[in-house]
Formats: sequence, structure tokens, C-alpha cells
Amino acid sequence: MTRAAIIQFGRYFSVAAAGVLMDWAIFALLAAGGCPPAAAQSISRASAAILAFYGFRRMVFAIGGEDAEIQGQTVRFLVAVIVVWVVSIGSVWCLSQVMPLWLAKGITDGSTFLANWFVMKFFVFRGLPRVEARG
Repeated sequence: MTRAAIIQFGRYFSVAAAGVLMDWAIFALLAAGGCPPAAAQSISRASAAILAFYGFRRMVFAIGGEDAEIQGQTVRFLVAVIVVWVVSIGSVWCLSQVMPLWLAKGITDGSTFLANWFVMKFFVFRGLPRVEARG
């Protein structure tokens, strides 16, 4: 792995960690308030996705070029997020039947982290002009 790839993955990890913190905070508040697990997961994941798109686009993959490119990125990002969202809801629901909810969510989140890296790098933000990373 090159130095540039390690730095890029570190940035991915940082943005993803911020998203996870946001996701868990919203999820915990909603679950503590009596929100059903699937609804809490949906709301928390959608909130974190907004942060992730901006952070990945600007800080991790440092996309440059025209704003017109954002349309394709947004569509690919939404497809990826919807697939992961559906899988994560099913996973949280299934696992929460046999273990504590917090553990079910942790296993689900951990198992999607690495898969998302490859999806973002090779599907969502692929083949686009790069500029020096911002922020």
C-alpha cells in the first residue's frame, strides 16, 4: 500500500468515524425515546449519509472539476447507501432477535465499514479528476 493510499484511507476512517458518532448518537436518542429499531436505524443512517457524502467527496477523494459531475456521484452514492441501508436494517433486526440491540448495531456497522471503502473508492468516486484534499 502506498503512502498516498494510507493517507486516503486515514481520511476515510476519520470521516467514517464522524459519521458513526453521529449515527450512534441519533440512534441512541431515538431508541431511548421508544422509537422502533428499524426506524431509529433508518433516521440515524440517513443523517450520517449526508455527512459522509460531503466528507468523502471533499476530504477523502478530493474531487475537483465541474459541479455537473456531482449528479453522477450523487446517484451512485444514493444507490450504494440504499443497498447498505437495506442490508443494515435487516441485519440489525435479525441480530437484535438473538443479542442486545447495541451489539447487533455494532456488528452491523463494523461489517459494512470496509465494504463501504471499496464501494466509495471504486464505484461512487471512480475515475474523476482529483485535486489537493481540502480541510
